[in-house]
Amino acid sequence: MTSASTSGTASVANPPPPLSASVRPHYRSLLSCRLSRWAIGLASVLGMSAAMADSTGARLAGYYDDYLALCGGTVFEWQAGDAPRATISGIRQVGVGRRMRYGPQNDGTLLAWRDSNSAPQVLMEKVRQFHAGLTGVFAIRMDDSLWQIETRRLPVVGENGFDVPRKLADNVVTAMVGDGANYYVTQDGALHVQGNA
Repeated sequence: MTSASTSGTASVANPPPPLSASVRPHYRSLLSCRLSRWAIGLASVLGMSAAMADSTGARLAGYYDDYLALCGGTVFEWQAGDAPRATISGIRQVGVGRRMRYGPQNDGTLLAWRDSNSAPQVLMEKVRQFHAGLTGVFAIRMDDSLWQIETRRLPVVGENGFDVPRKLADNVVTAMVGDGANYYVTQDGALHVQGNA
């Protein structure tokens, strides 16, 4: 693991455009959630191409062909070409990884589930925020400690399991799980890299 200091802030000068007419009907049920113009533009990007490697968001998340949207505390999920369907309620953030969906409940209990037909399992409690991706989850707890929960391939084809959560750092502000490298920033401004950056 290496560290580097960073400073300054980044901003998006031009948010994505609103949904095109050809994409709009696919997201009709999501529009009732009053997503911001920027989030709706992001939804159009998610519907037309692969999502970014860190597939976690406050309202929208996508990882290749798997997508989630959070509307009024209810998670809607779909795959490319399918209509969104309501699945789990009482969630405050959404994330998608390799064939897994994630979301913390309002009390900070982080859940994981495979699809709309599977029961969610508890990964960790007292989670303030999390970040999902190919290899699993970074969970930042209420005490600002960062924990890694990696997915592992089980012998049954298509089934995923999780390794025991492993504490990585304290005083963490934010994090990101990528396909080849994971990142987190601590309160002192240091950027930490895990993997091939």
